[in-house]
Order: sequence, then structure tokens, then C-alpha cells
Amino acid sequence: MHPQESNLFLLGHLIRRDLKVNRRDLSGNEPSEGGREGFTLVELLVVIFVIGILILLLLPAVNRVRAHAQSAQCRSNLREIGIAIQIYLETPGSQKRYPEAAVLPSLTPERESLAEILAPYMEENTAIFQCPADEEYFETEGLSYEYNYSRFGGKNRRQAFLGRRSGKKTRHESEYWIVHDFDNFHGSELEEGAYNYLFADGHVEGL
Repeated sequence: MHPQESNLFLLGHLIRRDLKVNRRDLSGNEPSEGGREGFTLVELLVVIFVIGILILLLLPAVNRVRAHAQSAQCRSNLREIGIAIQIYLETPGSQKRYPEAAVLPSLTPERESLAEILAPYMEENTAIFQCPADEEYFETEGLSYEYNYSRFGGKNRRQAFLGRRSGKKTRHESEYWIVHDFDNFHGSELEEGAYNYLFADGHVEGL
């Protein structure tokens, strides 16, 4: 048992013991000998107070569990998006080039969003593009994830992984992110795991 919980139970026990000295039932009469003693109003208030404190102690743990579940669902979404991108690349009409999708659809409405382009490869299930912790972007943008257009947009696999200065492939695909959360949905800005990333090799990581 948590030390704070132990202290609260001890406090309730002591108060109840002290109240028994001059105990009266709610009608104001002394309890009869051999009769069943009822709770006094003060005791009931103490019990309600203790329960309220325990609920406050449990809330942070409940919130942590919920946040962990949301982050796990978000990472699962990103894996599904990664699979859809690979299917898209193998489709003849794509010319084996990464989607020319908008980074922020509301800023470039003439360009399709990643959700719109990949929907046919995900059974039209655009809900996969919603992070469960996102309360802002999905409603206005139609997705919760930013696409790395500058690195991948309209490029084939060889072009996407060339160094911008060297013109050669200097890093592995696992080092290039392709999609990530629009915002720090899973923690404070500098907290590890605040953003979930999908990398070009298909793995997902919280950073």
C-alpha cells in the first residue's frame, strides 16, 4: 500500500475511535445496549473524504495507462501507413516514386494529403491517420501526421536516399523519417517519446 494511503486509513481509524467515546446515531439518541451501532454523520463525511483522496491518488496512474495505450495505437497506425506506402511504391501508376503529398493540407489545398493518396491501399480506412491523442490536427487537416515531403516527395527510392551535398547514399534507410506526429501528442516537448516517427525502412520509434 502507498504510504499516503496508509496514513489516510490510519487517520480515518483514529477519528472513528475518538468519536465512539460520545457516539450518537443520527437521531441524537445513544445506541442501545446490544444494538447495532450506525455511522455518525461525521464518520460518513470522513469516509467520503478518504475515498475522494484515494481517487485523486489513482488518477495520475489511470492517465499514464491511457497515455501509454494512445501512444501504442499511434505507433500501430504508423506501421500501417508504412505498409501502405510500400504497396503504393510497387503500384505501376506510381512510377515507383514516393507520393507528392501535402505537408500541411490546409496550406496547400491544391495538393492531396497523404491520407487521400494512400486511402485506396488501406481499404479507404482513413481513421488510421488519426492519432488517438490528437485533439486538434485531424479535425482540420484530415490526418495527425506530417509527411517528409522535402526528402521523399516525388522521388524514387534511389533519389530519396542520396545525400544533398555529396549526391551519394551515405546513410541507411532506417535513419530517414518519412512520417511523424504533427505535434508532441505523447508528452512535453523535450520528453522522450513525445513524438512517434515512421522511418523509411518501416520501423516506428518514439523520440
